[in-house]
Amino acid sequence: MGSLTSQSEALGGLYDRELRAKREEERRRAEAEIGRGKEMNERVKGTIDRLKIVEERKKTFEGDSKKYYDELAKVCCLFFLETDEND
Repeated sequence: MGSLTSQSEALGGLYDRELRAKREEERRRAEAEIGRGKEMNERVKGTIDRLKIVEERKKTFEGDSKKYYDELAKVCCLFFLETDEND
């Protein structure tokens, strides 16, 4: 019976080593994939932050442009009113 036990243990050890190697390879692949996912997450966050900055600048530009054109319209109206009164 001793030989069956030792054979069983030997086979179990071989099987265990084979499984362990496969598990380690899967673990390495999973960790690499997690690393790529984290990197992509950081890139997306950076892109979103840059888009928010651009959107804020756009809103500021639009507001400033509206003020400028409103002032320009007032000046033009006053100029044309004065020109009409002088004619």
